[in-house]
Amino acid sequence: MTQERRFRAAKPGDAAFILDLERTGMEAYAVALWGQWRPSATLETLSLAGHRILQAGARDVGCLALWEDPSCLFVKKLYIAPEARGRGHGAWALTQLTAEAQARGLPIRLNVLVTNPALRFYRREGFRVCARSPERITCDWQPGAGEAIRRV
Repeated sequence: MTQERRFRAAKPGDAAFILDLERTGMEAYAVALWGQWRPSATLETLSLAGHRILQAGARDVGCLALWEDPSCLFVKKLYIAPEARGRGHGAWALTQLTAEAQARGLPIRLNVLVTNPALRFYRREGFRVCARSPERITCDWQPGAGEAIRRV
């Protein structure tokens, strides 16, 4: 049976969870690329603006962080807890986000480290590569492309 999924706004008590998701989701790829891990923030400096916590049933299983611009929605973070991966939570989060972007007529953009295999996931979910640098791959999703997103 699939547990009901939903987003809720992040609260101050979620900072440790978000930073742990970032570390477990990104540390290996950062070390492979730069030779070291540097978290984006600390408990004291993490801004929760734009952060949503993904819940499955009563459990927190991931987070999504967006930066909203008049021209696009920019995904700063999409992390799923290691024990919750492979269960469709990330695809569900993107389905919700693409529906929101479609309704607003906005594209979605995101960056993936070149060492991160998540690029395959984003491409499978309807994103296309639009730029590359030595460190990052930029992907986007355009309104009207919603039919390409797998519905979960």
